[in-house]
Amino acid sequence: MRELSSQIIINSNDPKSTFFEDCLLLLYILGFVGFGLVSFLPDVVGVDSRVVTVPFRLFVLLLSLGIILAALLQRKMCFNMGFKLFIVFWMFYLLRVFFYFLSPDLEIEHFAERYLLFAVVVSVIPSLAFFACIREVFLRRIEVILYSCLSLIVIVSILLYLRSGVPVDRLTGNSAQNPIEFGHISVSLIFLSLLFIFEGKGSFSFKKIVSLIMLFFGIGGLVLSASRGPLMSLIVVIVALLIFSKKRITSPKLANLFFLFIVLVILIPIVVSVAQNQGVFVAHVFDLPWVETFSSSALDIRIVLWKAGLKVFLNNPIFGDFFSFFGFEYPHNIVIEAFSSAGIFMGIMLIVLIIHGVTRAIRLIKLGINTQWLGLLYLQFLIGSMFSGSLCTSDHFWYAYACVIAACSASKKTATLDKHRINS
Repeated sequence: MRELSSQIIINSNDPKSTFFEDCLLLLYILGFVGFGLVSFLPDVVGVDSRVVTVPFRLFVLLLSLGIILAALLQRKMCFNMGFKLFIVFWMFYLLRVFFYFLSPDLEIEHFAERYLLFAVVVSVIPSLAFFACIREVFLRRIEVILYSCLSLIVIVSILLYLRSGVPVDRLTGNSAQNPIEFGHISVSLIFLSLLFIFEGKGSFSFKKIVSLIMLFFGIGGLVLSASRGPLMSLIVVIVALLIFSKKRITSPKLANLFFLFIVLVILIPIVVSVAQNQGVFVAHVFDLPWVETFSSSALDIRIVLWKAGLKVFLNNPIFGDFFSFFGFEYPHNIVIEAFSSAGIFMGIMLIVLIIHGVTRAIRLIKLGINTQWLGLLYLQFLIGSMFSGSLCTSDHFWYAYACVIAACSASKKTATLDKHRINS
């Protein structure tokens, strides 16, 4: 038994990857930044975006199915409480949507069909693959690759925009992406840059200098995207990093310095610009024509949608009625959507699932440098899902949830084996 335990511990720290782990690493990259990478192709090739995005979604689906099958055969699937909450929620919710799919109203039927298809193909099945346990040593490798891809997307987007010289209200990067998606890419780049800057002691190394440059690119991308949801996500992520991180931020002075930098350079100017309704402060100061944004119209629409969703729930508190929502719109808040479309029990179930994910995310932030980014990523997309998207289109939120559940399960197993080795 001692030899077996020792072998397991050695394997858990072995930097050599298996084919299964390489496929899982590829899924992490494609799941979180793959769409951002391929979204440039339609503009480059000159074709409709669906010519690229549909094959991309299909490839991710097939890769996910292969990983799920391999994880089940190799007993690497994480069947804990977080997994069960996910399965129960989506099982009942998809049944609810399928009920509308059988509606005699063709308009409702077609809407439910598209909703059901996107939920299963883009959100649910790939999320199940992310529940496959991955060793902590590979999370660091994934973080570095993700960071490189995020940097590439933001740099290319900003440079293409500057080269075009055509003013836009909100930068998207390309025609296949929307400003909110690009804003979240910029937010991920910002907090990963901060993590690399905070890491270690001493003077700035070459890696920290590069991370500082990428930090400015991320800030530029966020400002040009002019999206409130990503901005709120960034605020929550920075607060969580400063409160819960112990092992990554080794220099309190450095942490405080960059916290003040974020507040002074980003948050205060943007808040001022929102209050004055004059667009982004940076664009206003330099008299730049782009980004006439942050007007109150977008937020006003969100508030109207939230109120409408709550009204639908109050009129149908037990089962909800999503399709009485005007124009088949969704409330741009997954919690309100769960209550309004499926009733009080599904709404409460989603809240329990979210809280469970938050506790696991905080645990990862506290755990160490290899896992912090994953916990912060979950918090980012959780806040983002409260301002935009729906239950079926918030795929990054569901991916991040599955990742933090699987990472916590893997870290628990490693800690148990380490304890067993010490005791033996």
